[in-house]
Amino acid sequence: MRAIVVKSWLKGPGDMEVSDIPVPVAKDGELLVKVDSAGVNFFDVLMIAGKYQIKPALPFTLGAEFSGT
Repeated sequence: MRAIVVKSWLKGPGDMEVSDIPVPVAKDGELLVKVDSAGVNFFDVLMIAGKYQIKPALPFTLGAEFSGT
């Protein structure tokens, strides 16, 4: 599958790159959604720059807003 994987703090959305990563496997109590569309919003821009109040451990995959089945 394709995803934006943040491996280091970026300056802005123009520095994002799409990577091919393995399709995750759903665990008990989880769902796997086939994403048709995904958006990058202000929250994501803050996250990639390390400026959001919560800083995930690197590397991390973006994707809080999406649609799919």
